[in-house]
Amino acid sequence: MNENQVNENGTVIIFGSSVASLSIIKYIKKYVTRVIVLGHDGEQMGAIVADEFKKIDYRDLNTIINATVNEQNIIGCIPSGHDLSYLAYALYLDYKENKKFNRVELFEKIHNKSLFRKILNTISPSRCPQFIDVNHKGLEMNIIKFPILYKPNHAGGGRGIIKYCNQEELNKDLKIESKNPGVYEQFIKGIDYSVSLWFHESKLITFYADREFSNKNSFRINGSITSKKIIDYIENNKIPEELISIISNFGIKNGFAHCQIRINEEESWFLIEITLRMPGDCYPEVSEMFCGLNYTEMYVSSFLPDIVGNLLRNKSSIKIINENAVFGRACLTQGQNLIKELAICYEFNSHFKKNINNYKIVLFKNFNNENNINLNKIEKIIYTEESNFIKEN
Repeated sequence: MNENQVNENGTVIIFGSSVASLSIIKYIKKYVTRVIVLGHDGEQMGAIVADEFKKIDYRDLNTIINATVNEQNIIGCIPSGHDLSYLAYALYLDYKENKKFNRVELFEKIHNKSLFRKILNTISPSRCPQFIDVNHKGLEMNIIKFPILYKPNHAGGGRGIIKYCNQEELNKDLKIESKNPGVYEQFIKGIDYSVSLWFHESKLITFYADREFSNKNSFRINGSITSKKIIDYIENNKIPEELISIISNFGIKNGFAHCQIRINEEESWFLIEITLRMPGDCYPEVSEMFCGLNYTEMYVSSFLPDIVGNLLRNKSSIKIINENAVFGRACLTQGQNLIKELAICYEFNSHFKKNINNYKIVLFKNFNNENNINLNKIEKIIYTEESNFIKEN
């Protein structure tokens, strides 16, 4: 289909109602006249801007079937920026295709923390933090040294992660409640980076990378920055190619993946997680507005090639970035602001109405293209103490 050719009768389903679906909806509307969002909250921005919103339980196939049963001409579907949106997408396509590709099984290999670590440790042990299953007892805990992280098998966005600095802290917690299935994992002191990958037949097409920042008291990512130095470092160390090799060994040879890695003081890196859907919180907007990479187009091409064209046709790459420029995004809750050295360029609301879950996503750049902003000397790139660019009122 040509770019300007619209399928007037076709309907595309987007799984996930969060603000992350905005760029997908906008792009797909170039090709079809009807976009339905299936999600959990009709007040989220993705639900508001879609042609129609239907509420589902992401984990329950029956609710998905009921939401789609009366649709006459569904020509494609795509997940947005949450692990559960990918699970709903996988459940739906496995049902429609009689488990032809068994996407739910693939999702479990990557999303289940215990299963993911076991497979990764076989594929690439040097990139896998030390870990043990929570069901292991006694002396086997000595395999890894404190501090350690407890990670529940089925959680996302940092939810449920607990850090223990010593055995006494762990024992005290275990007296209160037993742990759900998951892993105890080596805590690696370092800096988190994310890398988005597009690949064909296990060969890199293009990538995008940034440095991530977390809330001080949780493991939830609340912002990220990118720069030429960050992009060059990831590229020069051939991290995208190695990630694709690992992903291929999970059985994924084509399409899209988003990875979080942690780089330590010695410049060794470890693979924290892989997702097969885009990140949330308007993530593509930074690369599109500041770096010239058509992130959304490439992402949609990975899932809907018959509608928008395939990855090879829509290949994009990062344009030349000013040496001193720093760009990023941040999620601001009530009472939070950016440091004064950063200029807000765009703003997005997470929900149509204010509620307890409402927050604002801002896209920013460093003021006057100066690279001396107070981000704990980010020009070092590799190792700094954890810092943030968000201040509390």
